[in-house]
Amino acid sequence: MRRVALLLFCCILSLLQLFSHEVEKNVFLDDASSVNPMLWSQAHVAILGDSNTWLGADDCSRLRGWNTWLARLLKPASIRSFARSGATWTNTARTMPNLVQDTGRVADDNVVLNQILRLIHSVSTGQCSRPQLIIVAAGTNDAWFPALRPHALEADDSNSRLALALASGSALLPFDSLMARIVLPLPQTLAGSVRYGCSLLRVYLPEAKIVLLTPLQTTAVSFARIRQTGDSISAAAHRLSLPVVRQDSLCCVKRSEELKQHRYTYDGTHTNELGARMNAHILVRELTRLTGWR
Repeated sequence: MRRVALLLFCCILSLLQLFSHEVEKNVFLDDASSVNPMLWSQAHVAILGDSNTWLGADDCSRLRGWNTWLARLLKPASIRSFARSGATWTNTARTMPNLVQDTGRVADDNVVLNQILRLIHSVSTGQCSRPQLIIVAAGTNDAWFPALRPHALEADDSNSRLALALASGSALLPFDSLMARIVLPLPQTLAGSVRYGCSLLRVYLPEAKIVLLTPLQTTAVSFARIRQTGDSISAAAHRLSLPVVRQDSLCCVKRSEELKQHRYTYDGTHTNELGARMNAHILVRELTRLTGWR
């Protein structure tokens, strides 16, 4: 009798795990896409982020960037990076809309929001294809530089500004009008900045799937700080029903190992060629699982 009960329990547990996996797997899928899944070769991909993405260059061609290996593995119809070294998700009280900033360091205008505005502008002017997938890989600098982003891990402060952003976008304003309607100051927390930026993407590029990547582990800050940053991004994404890939747990860079010897990074934070390639393989698996594309 015990054996029968144990066997029945194991069967039920297996079914629950399978069901849970399928729910997570099909986070983006509707009836049409499950019957006729998108091919990666048909997909246009836009990537936003900080230096670990910037390492691959705007055209995703340099070998230290995971996006370069992602492009080689998936072979999408097009792929373009808008990432900038030193970028944060978190805005400051002095952040302004800025389409040309490229300081290469943490600065008031070096934020993901300005990459989002550059993407929307590039699509609206025909400089790049309208993306079916937008990947945002940021958060390392939000964790690394608390003196420059002192409110990053505070409670979400986006609600009032978010309502105005959505009202602005609901009429699908021309890009110049959108720029003029952005009310300052912008949200100054990590969670608020994530919700504000992703909400703009949803309004102006509604056909695009959005996937957020939390920061990799790094020797520059504690694992607890990186984990807390990832939790904040994940919480904001959850409120928007957006999927998140937790790179702090899934990807190959481990702080404890990099402290002993740099294996997947060249400085404890930024991936070398091996680390970029390894992470790309993991991200290909996760993105394929989340989108259902093949």
